[in-house]
Amino acid sequence: MQFQFTGLKGTKRVIWKWEDKYGRNDSSIPPNVKLPPWMPRAPQELLGHPKIRLFITHGGLNCLNSKQEAVYHDVPFIVMPVSQCLPTGRSMPKKLTIKSQSLVLPECTAYNLLVLSPITTPSHSNFFKPVVKALVDRGHSVTYYNGLYQKKQVVETTNNHTTNLRILGSPALHKISTDHQLDFNIRGKNMKLALDLPEKMENYCRTIYSDPAFHQLLNSNEKFDLIIMEGFINDCSLPLVAVLDVPFIYMNAIAPIPWLLNAIGSPLALDHFPNPVFSFNDEMGFWQRTVNSVSTVIGVYHRHLFIMPVVDRIAHKILKRNLPTIEEIEHRYLRLLIVNTHSSINYQLPTSPAIIQAGGLHCVPPKPLPRDLESFADGSGDAGFIIVSFGSVLKGADMPTNFRRIFLSTFDRLPQRVLWKWEDQSGTNNDSSIPLNVKLISWMPQQDLLGHPKIRLFITHGGLFSKQEAVYHGVPFIVMPIFCDQPINAQKAHDDGYAIRIDLDHLTEEILYDAIQRILTDPSYREKMSKVSSLMRDQMESPLERAVYWIEYVIRHDGAPHLRTASHKLSFIQRNLLDVLIHSNFFRPVVKALVDRGHSVTYYNGLYHKNQVVETTNNHTTTFRVLGSPSLHKISTDYQVDFNIRDKPMKFLSELPEKMENYCTTIYSDPAFHQLLNSNEKFDLIIIEGYLNDCSLPLVAIMDVPFIYMNAVAAIPWLLNAIGSPLALDHFPNPVFNFKDEMNFWQRTVNSVSSLMGVYLRHLFVMPVVDRIAHKMLKRNLPTIAEIEHRYLSLLIVNTHSSINYQLPTSPAVIQAGGLNCVPPKPLPRHLESFVAGSGDAGFIIVSFGSVLKGTDMPSHIRRIFLSTFDRLPQRVLWKWEDQSGTNNDSSIPPNVKLISWMPQQDLLGHPKIRLFITHGGLNSKQEAVYHGVPFIVMPIFCDQPINAQKAHDDGYAIRIDIDNLTEEILYDTIQRILTVPSYREKMNKVSALMRDQTESPLERAVYWIEYVIRHDGAPHLRTASHKLSFIQRNLFDVLIFVLACEQGIDGCVVTDITAEDLSKMGLTLKLGTKKNSCLSYRTMCKCFTTPDSVTPVFQLPKSTSTQDGPAACCHNTKKS
Repeated sequence: MQFQFTGLKGTKRVIWKWEDKYGRNDSSIPPNVKLPPWMPRAPQELLGHPKIRLFITHGGLNCLNSKQEAVYHDVPFIVMPVSQCLPTGRSMPKKLTIKSQSLVLPECTAYNLLVLSPITTPSHSNFFKPVVKALVDRGHSVTYYNGLYQKKQVVETTNNHTTNLRILGSPALHKISTDHQLDFNIRGKNMKLALDLPEKMENYCRTIYSDPAFHQLLNSNEKFDLIIMEGFINDCSLPLVAVLDVPFIYMNAIAPIPWLLNAIGSPLALDHFPNPVFSFNDEMGFWQRTVNSVSTVIGVYHRHLFIMPVVDRIAHKILKRNLPTIEEIEHRYLRLLIVNTHSSINYQLPTSPAIIQAGGLHCVPPKPLPRDLESFADGSGDAGFIIVSFGSVLKGADMPTNFRRIFLSTFDRLPQRVLWKWEDQSGTNNDSSIPLNVKLISWMPQQDLLGHPKIRLFITHGGLFSKQEAVYHGVPFIVMPIFCDQPINAQKAHDDGYAIRIDLDHLTEEILYDAIQRILTDPSYREKMSKVSSLMRDQMESPLERAVYWIEYVIRHDGAPHLRTASHKLSFIQRNLLDVLIHSNFFRPVVKALVDRGHSVTYYNGLYHKNQVVETTNNHTTTFRVLGSPSLHKISTDYQVDFNIRDKPMKFLSELPEKMENYCTTIYSDPAFHQLLNSNEKFDLIIIEGYLNDCSLPLVAIMDVPFIYMNAVAAIPWLLNAIGSPLALDHFPNPVFNFKDEMNFWQRTVNSVSSLMGVYLRHLFVMPVVDRIAHKMLKRNLPTIAEIEHRYLSLLIVNTHSSINYQLPTSPAVIQAGGLNCVPPKPLPRHLESFVAGSGDAGFIIVSFGSVLKGTDMPSHIRRIFLSTFDRLPQRVLWKWEDQSGTNNDSSIPPNVKLISWMPQQDLLGHPKIRLFITHGGLNSKQEAVYHGVPFIVMPIFCDQPINAQKAHDDGYAIRIDIDNLTEEILYDTIQRILTVPSYREKMNKVSALMRDQTESPLERAVYWIEYVIRHDGAPHLRTASHKLSFIQRNLFDVLIFVLACEQGIDGCVVTDITAEDLSKMGLTLKLGTKKNSCLSYRTMCKCFTTPDSVTPVFQLPKSTSTQDGPAACCHNTKKS
């Protein structure tokens, strides 16, 4: 590094954060340069100092990092990104509206992208245009084939990349995309829209395949890096993917559609995620879950049976090419699904890592209004104004006259002014029925109006874009849903208390007037809207930055196939299992980061002997208190297992209740625990290690505080069950087996049964032990452990990452922070540096079996194999060997081997002379090896080590050896393969790049979500409604039994939670003595469920029926018996 600061004019001084103390006395350092090892960057310190002139930085994004602090303090900066692109960190300065500017060095790699939305609507295009613009502004070349454009054109963007954006248009497609108009009579006719879709799809395909612009792409020799495709009714574009042989991404402008979730291999979550065409919420009764399940599955199969074959047939006929089917194209080329949702306003859905939520990416701060509108809005005085719009597909001008009269009569009674989007202006200017306070406009700058200080209310149809814009700008609304996803958007907003839903069929002037007055006068609507708006805005990066990052990520990583779960390789039946019916290293970085951010932390940890206050790097000595205990220290340090534990997971599980009783008895006798128990101190949040710490849960109930589980190993089934996230038994392997994510029938059966047993073992044998001991020793009236988890659990932070773990669909309340313990290497102690530096070009190898398995406990015959093998190597070997007694003079230890009782593992793995790591396959060790890019040999012993080993072996950056089969030749040959075959290091470099390529570090992510839960009162909105269901309901076993019984014609009694309201939504009427817990015949329910629309069925329970035999339910209809 050459120092060039001597030439600065005005003898400016430079402070440079320089961690290596050995270089600070270098004579080449100019007198105006100071190299401290640590630098304060908090407010009123360096960046806030009045003499600061410039900041040179790497461009990190998160609030823990440099860029936002510079922007906050209004300091210009030069940014030199270290990892490839640092996409969002580098692009944001271009978009800043404040004075800060930056010089960005160097340019990011430019890619060539094709964006396909030939069938679209104006609102759907609003989801694409910001992404297209952002990609072009980042220097990428984009070809945008969009049905709203009538001709080809090159569009100039704000950064003058005039040659980077090419738009392909078509008059025929423009006609289709602008004729997507529906009238107000479409409400309640979603089924008709679905049935008309195959015919419409045939028309769309014929139009697209006859379009010159499509053939220009089809016959082009241009090489694209990625295709981005609108996911709704654009199946006809898929043959282009196969012809161009390029990975593609679906971007979906509405909430996740079931068939797209199915295509990407993400769970449908039928137990709690409602089908958008119904007004169900996420807490459904049996009948609702049955309807939700059956209708959603029918929707998936409707596409497979009626839509896809149409596209295949037309493509084969017109394009005359040997093409794979649409289904095969999705299976082979689909990489990512970007959906227009966010946890603040949508029902929660567990998603695979290949689903990115970017809801509201089109939302922007308001711009000044045109003069005529500004004059109208300003003239509204304190009363303010209201806007009315029914979107781009439904035109206000098409509203039936009776509704129009109701609106105008109501508006005439208001002191507020009203702006109404009314597309047909002919004759409206002189229409005497239009009140003086109402202005009809053919086009509306909706976001600029919603962001105006005088806005009071929004009347809308409930389209997702309008809902997002209202929430982003914090404006309560009245919503009148018409079709598609509008009813569910409306119901969610209504239930959450920041909007009022009115069904148009029931609309009267009084109902509308009263709803307007409630919104305007009841402060709770604006308060709840402010809260949900805060939730929507509280994100680590903007949704647009997130979408662009993941688009570039897919290109950088050759399509990123590792993001997709193996579930997408299974059939629908296999995926849904219908054919089957450690740890402190994960906590310490988080604790330190929380303290460094100024939080007060009390850390009750079993590794400490006694209470102490720990000083951190930022000298927050009074904010970090550690509570320790000699008895807990003994348990935590005696938690050793020997090498004979392998293949004995059931023994380990069977002993767990007895161990848990011992743990609880020790904890409840500990003075430190009672210090917390009897404390009046108010905590904002409790963080609990998720593994074997059930005994701590009573403390949560006593303190009445939300809590988070942090789990230092991969996602454990019972913790996923507790948070309400799917177990994904069809493709996510139980850690105790060596299964992969592609399992055959028998493996899926074993995987399912064993995982379910694990969940139930905890409920039946572990939780009752904790409840009993807690009740006996604490002598308090406590809820059960299961109730505490249900009531207080907010989040689950797991130690996984998509680069090295099998993919698992998760709910928004599961945060993956794998590798948060990984850090850059520090200089080695002198004695170790001397040893490794002396290894020459051959380099060195390190051997460690972690903290639970001790090298000294290794059987002697295995130890001899290791030493004999190492004696044949030119490399030096560092071996973590805890017992040093007598080893210094042991003649069996080769001269190239050094035994050490403690190993700075990451500093060694990051050393330039490291060649190989021999490990047991613990998750932390695997993560550190991948982070530092060191191939390894793995010898798994117990717990999750076999699955960690198998995944690394299968991915080609490690070799697994079963210790039972170990010989000197096997070990020697394996070492030589790693050292001499380049593919191991190449694949390790690739997976290391995947692990490091993240928008923020795992530690920053964990800290952000911990603070997020506190900011938002426990963040209950993150949890899916699935956690409120029983295990049987969540997995739809009751629905499955019912459907199977119908299929087999079995009569039997089923206790249901059907209500008359539920049935009325399906056109059914209930005549029973009671509305709940009604005993109905399976066969009768099936007959009534499948009754044609032309028949109005009635459930009737005969009075003479004997309750002893089980009442028979009779299905009648009003026309004939």
